[in-house]
Amino acid sequence: MSLEGVVAGSSETPDTQKFKTEIQADTQKFKEKVQADTEKFKEKVQADTEKFKEEVQADTEKFKEEVQADTEKFKEEIRADTKELKEEMKASKDEIRADTKRLKDRMDKKWGELSNKMGTLVEDMVAPNVPTIVRKYFKDPDFDFFGVRIKKRKVKNRSVRREFDVVAISDKNFFVCEVKSKPSPESVGEFVKVLPEMGEYFPESRDKRIIPIFSSLHIPEDLLRYMTRHRIYAMGFGEETMDLLNFEEMSGRET
Repeated sequence: MSLEGVVAGSSETPDTQKFKTEIQADTQKFKEKVQADTEKFKEKVQADTEKFKEEVQADTEKFKEEVQADTEKFKEEIRADTKELKEEMKASKDEIRADTKRLKDRMDKKWGELSNKMGTLVEDMVAPNVPTIVRKYFKDPDFDFFGVRIKKRKVKNRSVRREFDVVAISDKNFFVCEVKSKPSPESVGEFVKVLPEMGEYFPESRDKRIIPIFSSLHIPEDLLRYMTRHRIYAMGFGEETMDLLNFEEMSGRET
């Protein structure tokens, strides 16, 4: 008998059949377990991934909220600091204004006291500065006439007499200076009223430019503005000596 016949004619024993069945069962069981483990692992990975994403999202939101809160806090601190700084600056300005006003009031009082003591204000303080001021601002190098405390009568009405504190006459200009120790709107107004009559006291002024100057040791700001509106030069103490205090403003009004 040939080998092929022996093989072809042989059959599986029960033990072999049982072994094959067990092998198949174990293999199937192993596959199912591997598949189950794989699914479980995938689910766990997916769950962990979702959890990680949620944690990242939560941390991101928390970080954004913290940044926003810090930003708002910073803004509030800046606003508070700015408000405090503004209040401090306002308080400083108010204090400076109050100090300035107190100083000005004291200076006004001192000027008044000094003026009362100086009966020779015209001769000692104003008159010596007139030539310098005239040369500086009006380019008049010399005078044909210069006088202090000039008493004059009206040409056509000899009963009317007036004293002029300082009078200076050049080729083209006629300077008349009124001096007051305590200047006021009323005294300036009186000076304004006499200007149109200047030709009646000084006929030589009729063909000249009349330049009115009101002088005092100290001229308050409101009175200075009043003089400028009425086209009167204000002569008072500048930084170092007597000076015209409203020359630029008056120049702007020249027509």
